[in-house]
Amino acid sequence: MRIPSTTKMPAGLSSGPNPLLPPERWVRIVVLGGIFVAVFWAFFRRMTLIALDNPDWSHALVVPVISLFFIYQNADRLKRMQARTNWFGLVMLLAGYGIFIVGIVTPYKHIVVRGYGMILALGGLVLFMTGAQMAKVLWFPVAYLVFAVRLPDQYWDQLAFNLQWIAAQCATVFIQILGMPLGIEADVTGQTIKLYKDSVPLDTPLHVAGACSGLRMLMGFIALGVAVAYLAQRPWWHRLIMVLMTIPIAIFVNVCRVTALGLIHPYNPNMSSGDFHTFVGMLMFIPGLGLFLLLGWVLDKLSAKHTDPPQPARTGPVDLPGGEA
Repeated sequence: MRIPSTTKMPAGLSSGPNPLLPPERWVRIVVLGGIFVAVFWAFFRRMTLIALDNPDWSHALVVPVISLFFIYQNADRLKRMQARTNWFGLVMLLAGYGIFIVGIVTPYKHIVVRGYGMILALGGLVLFMTGAQMAKVLWFPVAYLVFAVRLPDQYWDQLAFNLQWIAAQCATVFIQILGMPLGIEADVTGQTIKLYKDSVPLDTPLHVAGACSGLRMLMGFIALGVAVAYLAQRPWWHRLIMVLMTIPIAIFVNVCRVTALGLIHPYNPNMSSGDFHTFVGMLMFIPGLGLFLLLGWVLDKLSAKHTDPPQPARTGPVDLPGGEA
């Protein structure tokens, strides 16, 4: 006789794969999702045009794709969960709409406020439709969308100016060292590097303009570093270090780019601008990624060093208390 099993599944989990959302929820999805798209469509279109027109923010086009990939990575896990209604998500959804309106009609109106309002509303919609358990898996793909929201112009310009100054100052030191065998010398004033070939000053100095600030590389590297750290099966402190190190790695790689252009400039000034300049910038992502992977390797070695090696199994006789084996 077959005895029925009395084992209970944990709350919120099912014994096998299910649709991500049950069919009866699709009416609610269509209604609330349609309202969401109608409210934010014009804003989403504007953000897309900004990313297409501004090379410094072109990585924003890839951010939603990466978010969808995060969801795809956890699809099997999500299918084993039961979708539930969480009414706090509705509060978040309405709060997101409110913040979006604040970013349109008040003195605090700004594209950043509208962007964060949209992300909060999306998070609320997800929480309301799926419940807390599924939202724990989906919160990161939603939060990752902040990398697609452009920074305010005043902060963007100030950050670019500081990065230009760092790139010019550090690249000058590298040019002085690496250029000695080539007879190239350099000194810097602000963001302008004055170059000398065999002690003869060049007529055209190398100016570290906004395109050479490395801001484009910095924002792209931060977004990439957060994605890699999230996907990596590592301790939390590994992930934190990897995210924080994206900033110095991006700055160092950009300094290397300006240094390379400074060493080429005395021989062909045209190669320090235009298409070749852009090509060198794209090429620098390769050593940047290499440094990022090297960082992961170093963290792995440090973890292995501080992990106690497994003790070998004993094959001899075992001493027992009060007698002999």
